[in-house]
Amino acid sequence: MSDVPGNQGKDDPSMADFAAWGASQDALFHFLAARAGAKNAMYGEAGLSWREAR
Repeated sequence: MSDVPGNQGKDDPSMADFAAWGASQDALFHFLAARAGAKNAMYGEAGLSWREAR
């Protein structure tokens, strides 16, 4: 909120902080997607989705 008077950049997350946060979210998403993919591969031959087999 750098446009608020008296609060020039105090709580402003920098673009670098934002980029780092975005990268961590992206990494988490890929990690979870990879885990789901591994479960699908494990249960795929039995004709089960990993949600049903859980």
